[in-house]
Amino acid sequence: MKKSLIFALALAAVCVIQSCGKEEQAKTITFGDSKGMNVVSYDSIIGNRCIYLDIDNDGVKDFSLDNSYDSLTDSAPQTVYVISLNPKFEFQGEITEKTVYLHCDYNYIEELDKVKAYANCTYSYCDKITDNDEVEQCNELLVYPHETNELLGLDDEFAGSQLFLFRKDYSFQDQNLYEDGDTTYVYTTSYIYHCENFPIDTPFYIGFRSSVKQDVLGWIKLALRPINEGNNVNLELIETAIQE
Repeated sequence: MKKSLIFALALAAVCVIQSCGKEEQAKTITFGDSKGMNVVSYDSIIGNRCIYLDIDNDGVKDFSLDNSYDSLTDSAPQTVYVISLNPKFEFQGEITEKTVYLHCDYNYIEELDKVKAYANCTYSYCDKITDNDEVEQCNELLVYPHETNELLGLDDEFAGSQLFLFRKDYSFQDQNLYEDGDTTYVYTTSYIYHCENFPIDTPFYIGFRSSVKQDVLGWIKLALRPINEGNNVNLELIETAIQE
């Protein structure tokens, strides 16, 4: 009886140790390690279109990937972004307060009995242009790109919403001119985004957490491929992965 009891206790201890080991493994994944993951390879270029991802294959759209532009001219904007469509899927990241700097230069030109006032205003999401720039605050999702062999854990911070991967610096002149008395105002607005873009021509991972059935982790592997002499990009979807 004593030997049987000792054997039973030893067996129970082994089961507990193995169970703990599996539980601990489930709380952390390694980017690029396919063990215990359902991995789907795409190697698909997304140019000026939107696609949808059902990562857990349950018939519900989880993310959209959007590469949007009207043209590839230098003056035209382009945005590449990812949206979490399913509230049970959240990016590994945090909502932070973003500082945006507004700088305006004014130039007045007299033309006969009229005055033209040219206002050139720039919104910089990077650095100040001058010390007297106006400051605006906005909330934005901050997500870091990851490399192979970096870790993602359930204890990390997660948040949904829209994630910008690339926004091109651009300028445009407002065609709706404003007149006040003998003065006509002509506005040109510029945006500086380049400091916020993800790596160009280097694959990266975006981590996420799903709580559809239970908390599981996964990734989307992407790359921004330069086109138009590097002024624009195409989005490459390389693979997705989610814990089994």
